[in-house]
Amino acid sequence: MDVTTSPADRDPVVIAVKEPALAVSFELAVQALGLTARIHAPERDLVDLVLARHSTLIIDFDILPGAALSFLDQLRRRDWRGWAIVLTEGAASISVAPVDSLGLSLIEKPFVSSQLLSIVRQAHANRLWYAAIPK
Repeated sequence: MDVTTSPADRDPVVIAVKEPALAVSFELAVQALGLTARIHAPERDLVDLVLARHSTLIIDFDILPGAALSFLDQLRRRDWRGWAIVLTEGAASISVAPVDSLGLSLIEKPFVSSQLLSIVRQAHANRLWYAAIPK
């Protein structure tokens, strides 16, 4: 996992999901918000995940290498200060409630696109607020 620096207004929304069709659908939804989207190919390992310092990450719970909070902590140690949106199959599949102070939101499948768009809009707006918190 690599973290790059770039002007925060250009930080992309990075999409890491198993299904290519879902990734393209998310990409179109993110672009409809006027944001830049980048798809992390599902066949690539998350070790190859490239995030800008304040980018928003949409990630499928099923591809996380272990616990969501552990993965988020790994990213934070690499100086990533963005927002993570974790897609879950059920609330029981993850053992943490969405906590704004962690920069983490959960969305349970199935969901409607307006629900995802609302969370992406909020997460992308909050990414700079979260980045200001001393670590």
